Amino acid sequence: MPITSPPASEPASSNICTTPACVHASSEILYNLSPNYKDIDPCTDFEELVCGGWRERHDLRPDQGDAFTGTIMAENSQLLLRHILEAPYPKSSKHSFFSPMQLAAASHSVDEDNFDKMTSAYQACLDEETIKKVGVAPLARIVDEIKSAYPASARSENALSETILLLAKYGVSGLVASGTSADDTNPDVVVVFVSPPWRIGLPSKERYEDDTLVKKYQAVVVEVLSQLSPDEKKETLAAVVDLEKQLAAASPSAEDRQDITVRHLCTSKHLVANSTRNPTTQCPWAMLRG
Repeated sequence: MPITSPPASEPASSNICTTPACVHASSEILYNLSPNYKDIDPCTDFEELVCGGWRERHDLRPDQGDAFTGTIMAENSQLLLRHILEAPYPKSSKHSFFSPMQLAAASHSVDEDNFDKMTSAYQACLDEETIKKVGVAPLARIVDEIKSAYPASARSENALSETILLLAKYGVSGLVASGTSADDTNPDVVVVFVSPPWRIGLPSKERYEDDTLVKKYQAVVVEVLSQLSPDEKKETLAAVVDLEKQLAAASPSAEDRQDITVRHLCTSKHLVANSTRNPTTQCPWAMLRG
């Protein structure tokens, strides 16, 4: 009996994945390649080869210091979360294994309680009528708390560190940003990082070099801060932006932040030494970069 090859449309022994997920992933790769990727030598311009198409389809918005695939993923995630929080709890959904319908009875009630808490917080942020009624009072209390922690005079030795911790409590990076992420040299290891904040006021440090933009930004800052501190001199409020410019100038560039060859590691031994104020083994905080 003669052996015939399978039809071209149904390659029985092919190693090529043709599932919807694979097709979508492949189209994304082609979408991001340079339009003339076949004519580009990867040894001379690899970045243009793999990212040229992505750059052509994604403009940098005025409020962005940079943009990459993670930026798009984050924005898509926010859009998805908004749709979830603005919809009722999917009690009758059976569309996936992770659906609430698949949860055990005890876990189901906890899951719904957590969902109710998230939607309550989300709706509170959208309650413009109440927000307008409350006004700037909550923010003014936080500003007064910061002023008390770091007064203009007679500051304690630990005033700066205590103020940075206070800002971190409210989600403000202040002079120092910290968090956790995968180690650049070993993605299987999670590290704690300490660095200058990614943004101070304007989206990137380079924006502070635009005098026209800084002047407009300074006017807005003065107007906003005047609502919180109506008795403060405008010159004092304007000096906030002058301080931001100095901080931006002292901060590393985006290129330096992403340079994984420049790293200052601190072990648990260093951290213990810092807590005991042992100057011989302390972590070199002054050398830390992005």
